[in-house]
Amino acid sequence: MHIPSYEDMLLAHDRIVPHIRRTPVRTSDYLNELAGCQLFFKCE
Repeated sequence: MHIPSYEDMLLAHDRIVPHIRRTPVRTSDYLNELAGCQLFFKCE
């Protein structure tokens, strides 16, 4: 089994970067308080 190196990941990033769409990550103080932890919501 091949374990990817950091360089492998950088090369993969270079290949897919034209297809990456950045979307915001949100948090909610209210829901964090209810859950008792920090929650993150990826808005796709």
